[in-house]
Amino acid sequence: MKKGRHFLLFIFLVTCISRVPLWGQYFTVGDDPGKAKWRQIKTENYIFIYPEEIDSLARRYATHFETNRARVLEPLDINPKRIPVVFHPYYTRSNGVVTWAPKRVDIFTTPPAYENTSEPWDVNVSIHESRHIGQVSHFEKGVWKVLYPLIGEQSTGIGVGLYPSKAFLEGDAVIAETELTNAGRGRNADFLQYMRAAYLNGDYRDWDKWNFGSYKYYTPDHYVIGYIINTAVRQISENYFYPSDLLRYEVKHFYNPSVLFRAFNSVAGKSRQHFLEEGQNILTEIWTKELESIGEPTTGERVTSKDEKLYTDYRYPVYVSDTTSRYYGHIIAVKEGFEQNRSLISVDSAGKEKILRPFSGYTSPLALGKDGKIYWSESIFNGATQLKDYAVIASFDLKTGKIKIKRYNTRYYNPAPSPTGDMIAVAEYPVEGSSNLIVLSSDKQEVLRKIEAPNKGQIKEIAFIGDTIYCSVILDKGLGIYSYDRVKWSEVIPQQNQTLVGLKSDGKRLYFTSDLSGINNLYSFDTTSGTLHKLTNSR
Repeated sequence: MKKGRHFLLFIFLVTCISRVPLWGQYFTVGDDPGKAKWRQIKTENYIFIYPEEIDSLARRYATHFETNRARVLEPLDINPKRIPVVFHPYYTRSNGVVTWAPKRVDIFTTPPAYENTSEPWDVNVSIHESRHIGQVSHFEKGVWKVLYPLIGEQSTGIGVGLYPSKAFLEGDAVIAETELTNAGRGRNADFLQYMRAAYLNGDYRDWDKWNFGSYKYYTPDHYVIGYIINTAVRQISENYFYPSDLLRYEVKHFYNPSVLFRAFNSVAGKSRQHFLEEGQNILTEIWTKELESIGEPTTGERVTSKDEKLYTDYRYPVYVSDTTSRYYGHIIAVKEGFEQNRSLISVDSAGKEKILRPFSGYTSPLALGKDGKIYWSESIFNGATQLKDYAVIASFDLKTGKIKIKRYNTRYYNPAPSPTGDMIAVAEYPVEGSSNLIVLSSDKQEVLRKIEAPNKGQIKEIAFIGDTIYCSVILDKGLGIYSYDRVKWSEVIPQQNQTLVGLKSDGKRLYFTSDLSGINNLYSFDTTSGTLHKLTNSR
């Protein structure tokens, strides 16, 4: 108890030393447009605060938060107090943040346009952030409750900042979104893809190396390593309430400098490093068996001659077959890594790379048009308001090498040029929710048609076959493919929970990448016969 009294005295003195009064918010995510007129919905456990134009969307979120609350919080064995949830619909990037001081949840409602997912954004983020609410609420108890009269909600922030690791918090939240839905990142091949490659190649690291990262070895984020460790604890200890037990131990033993190390031993019986190793062993065994069962893997030909010493990522390759282009025979792609910021590059037939220009950090895949231009969408900030921006259509002319950006003051994503080159189709995400298929003219890029998504779903990617437009769409039961023939929408591939990205067409068939087999592979789909063909057999 002596250590506990010393700790309280230290906090009290630090609080008293400050002579400068603090006004306004302690932590803010930014400013919404001043023209927004705010409304609120009060439910039993939340206060939802939102701009009036997203009233229907806010009510949908309110239903998800309340409906899933009991299931999400059960392993945490806690009943949090009512908390405000603030919606920010004017920002193009999807996110959710649980913050204390002042206590609230910030939700950025625009759904992810480029991420590989098959789950509605409002479902995913409501479950994930609800889990964080329960985690953080543990630090409203014990010594942190005693400190509240002295430093207010900052007491909870101090507790969360000092004790549970980010890996524990995020990994546990990913478990919740995976366990309580038919999708979630734990079922997504992309999420654990790097770890699969690492483990199958004997790349095992200790906790510190995975947790703190490296300037030499690529390291996935805290979500991945946290998911692996938390899953191993749940499986080995068979303790469904392990998250609650761990957090309660950290709150109770706040005065012990080694509480982070002792918590795992006391609650689960083994160290954090032990469960990391067990998680690595379990996954290696599973993935080794899967690798043995896939048969002969597909081999490829390397097209780059540069030997990268550090982790490097190439994305969205486009082959230039136009003989009149200065880039004929080249591959245009987006490259980034430890040694290079994100850039648009070309790779010639000899494998030599050339940086064409720096590239935006948040963009769609590249799409080649009949007009000799490569199209993509990217976000551009509004200089006057932090939390309002736009998604614009950009193009790179393969003959002149010039980039043009067409700004519509709205949110256009994932452009797809038509086979004749006279139209460009994009997905529009209005502030109020749902999505639209927008058809633009290629020359002046004026709006020719605007079609609401089937069943008010989220249109992701687009491809043309003749005059018919095909779209991948996320709906309540998962992701499907729908066609639009200038009259109505028709279901082509029913809603399902596997991912499907990179939708393209050769004029006869659709092509895309999917984790139908648990590993990302390339598939083709014949829209006439309805047959699906697996084109690759990736390790």
